[in-house]
Amino acid sequence: MNFIKSPLTIIDIIATVSFYVDFGIQKLITYLYINDNYEEYLSRIEPLSILRILRVFKLTQHFSGLKILIQTFKASAQELLLLVFFVALGIVIFAALVYYAERIENNPGNQFESIPAGLWWAIVTMCTIGFGDMVPKTNLGMIVGSVCALMGVLTIALPVPVIVANFSNLYSHTQARAKLPKKRRRVLQPHEIKPVGGGGPQQAPPPKISPTAGMGGGAMGGIGKINGLTDGGTGLPRMPKNL
Repeated sequence: MNFIKSPLTIIDIIATVSFYVDFGIQKLITYLYINDNYEEYLSRIEPLSILRILRVFKLTQHFSGLKILIQTFKASAQELLLLVFFVALGIVIFAALVYYAERIENNPGNQFESIPAGLWWAIVTMCTIGFGDMVPKTNLGMIVGSVCALMGVLTIALPVPVIVANFSNLYSHTQARAKLPKKRRRVLQPHEIKPVGGGGPQQAPPPKISPTAGMGGGAMGGIGKINGLTDGGTGLPRMPKNL
């Protein structure tokens, strides 16, 4: 189940299914509209072939740099969301400002007909791209455009050090792991193999000592033990045989 749920397996399934669906629909359209102009219908299913481009992500299996980049984006998810939030906020604010700035003065060639039309100009200006298809022409509009470009640079540059630090840490960690020696498997010796039950060799129980041992009737018993003449197991002094 883990293999089926992995992202790369899902990408393979989507790409393969889209190929067969595209192929089947093309055959069906050419069969049903054999006498008509079916090229129009085929153009409607061409977006299915775009799904096959997702297989490019399988290159992450072979290049460690792509894996590090993806892990960096995962580790910097909060900073990226914060960046998107501030950029979106700035786009809305400067789109409204440039719309009203272009309407205050006399401007016959005003290109900002509405605030949504100014959103495209704001995002292009904040990202410092500047296509030039929409430009403010009044003095106040140029001031708004200049402030928009400066705020875009500052907003985008704020979370960049955090993302770079995460990338550097992950890269150094990957390089350190690559330099570690690989573990080699060795054959266990017979004395290192444990039994299946998990128990080691059983030890013999300690010898039992009689409770009467060493109690050889007072002083006589003590004398007998000292001389080594104690009766076996009783602690009583052994009597000489010549008596």
